[in-house]
Amino acid sequence: MIKNYFFLSRLAAEISSLIKDALIQDIYTAEKNKLTINLFNSSEFTLEFCVNHTLPYVIKRNYQPRKKRNSKDIFPEVLNLKFTNTFIAKNDRVILFQIENQMSLFFTVRGKFTNLYLLNGENFTSFKKVPDYDLSNLKEEFLKLEFVSPLTIPEININDIQNFEELKKRYPFISEEITSKFESFKNFSLDEYESVVKKIFYDNFLLSIDEKEGKLEVDFNYNKEIKNSNSIEFNSALEILITYLHKLDYFEKCKSTLKEINKHLIREISNLEKKKDNLLLRIKSGSKEKFYRKLAELLLINKSKLTTGLNEIIVNDIFSDNNELKISLNKKLTPQENIEYYFKKAKEEKIFFERSEKIIGQIENRLQQLNNIKSEIINCKELNELYSIAKKLGIKTEQNSMDKIEDKIKFRHYKIDNKYNVYVGKDSKSNDLLTLKFSRQNDLWFHARAVSGSHVVLKVENKNEPIPKSVIKKVASIAAFYSKAKTSSLVPVSFTFRKYVVKRKGMEPGQVALLREETILVKPEIPTEAVYVEKED
Repeated sequence: MIKNYFFLSRLAAEISSLIKDALIQDIYTAEKNKLTINLFNSSEFTLEFCVNHTLPYVIKRNYQPRKKRNSKDIFPEVLNLKFTNTFIAKNDRVILFQIENQMSLFFTVRGKFTNLYLLNGENFTSFKKVPDYDLSNLKEEFLKLEFVSPLTIPEININDIQNFEELKKRYPFISEEITSKFESFKNFSLDEYESVVKKIFYDNFLLSIDEKEGKLEVDFNYNKEIKNSNSIEFNSALEILITYLHKLDYFEKCKSTLKEINKHLIREISNLEKKKDNLLLRIKSGSKEKFYRKLAELLLINKSKLTTGLNEIIVNDIFSDNNELKISLNKKLTPQENIEYYFKKAKEEKIFFERSEKIIGQIENRLQQLNNIKSEIINCKELNELYSIAKKLGIKTEQNSMDKIEDKIKFRHYKIDNKYNVYVGKDSKSNDLLTLKFSRQNDLWFHARAVSGSHVVLKVENKNEPIPKSVIKKVASIAAFYSKAKTSSLVPVSFTFRKYVVKRKGMEPGQVALLREETILVKPEIPTEAVYVEKED
């Protein structure tokens, strides 16, 4: 849906209102396929373009100061100029951003030609490199395109069209998202077409989240009957796009971490099984303790015949019918060292067979643990849980540096009713660590509404066990107490699951956004049932 022509039209309309008369302070790239424009009108903010053809987008972020290292200037001729207007091609996924001095920036969503192009007089350049021949053709094509204001409904003629395939061929912007709203082509009419398009332009969006499969779906035909606990409603294309990207990044991290865990498990299980097989094979062949001891004793008896530099010696085996026996020697060792070598081999054999049963038992226990983890991760989709498993397996993740955060940052820690653990941030930095690193997706998150204050997290040890309302009220009181509103008689406190708390790129330390929330009115206090937990040194 986010590449849909009509979604892009609404997005262009929202972006247009934000960047009108905004001054371009900086324009550069610091990451493959991404262009960053720092702007200023009443305040500083950032516009970010992504021209990856699988996931193209343009979004507004909080101001992103440029890091000179590993960044490169792009389209320097537009610096210190203003955006003046925004249009979209009448029937194509091309958004036109007009800039002072008659310059035009084209954001195109076109498969391999998804890109940003700047037209400055006769000069036509691209963000991503494009062959000169294609660039020339694109320039001619863009000059012929008719551009209209965003949220303009394209006209279509259906008089000589027989089915959806013909319709989409003639009007490529009529995508599956549009035709799927009609039972058949017979039900398609211009009035219904305009009605559906208006829903995209003006109605709320719905983001459906499938946590189990790691899938996201954006729909514009909002219907309360189909809304569920894993769906979030938005009234802005920009907001749903930002949330979509944030959640998609979360799913990608889950996927990559899960891949690393499975790779590690396969390798370790294979190594342990080989080690076990080798041990069993050695046990089956029997102990060589007596044999090595016999060789050592024969060498001791014949020590006078030994000299340094011998590779072998032939002796009479007095322990077995005096038959001749050839014994290999290490010519670099002295006679005594060769004797000790075989006594040592005998001892090692004895120790091995005494410990072999225990070693095999340890291997079998470890194999059982690893197979249990394999079963555990089948239904594990939460990133913090995957990081926890990765840590147990010794796999490096971005979470490694956050080990023992509670001890390092020393959050305030309370225990309510001698059962529920509550953690309170102490400043902006620890608020971020508490919310974004320490807490898990199904923990409950609290913060006093509309005032500065600590992030507060109620750890949920068993997500299938409901948290009593009385406990929620007590935790909310703690959140109110650790806020700027602590002297008020009553304070509204927002609370939600941690998975609905997001930090968007560019937000200040301690600043987050809520995708969903409930509010409770409480007295700011530390409840008598909340016991402060002292940290151990």
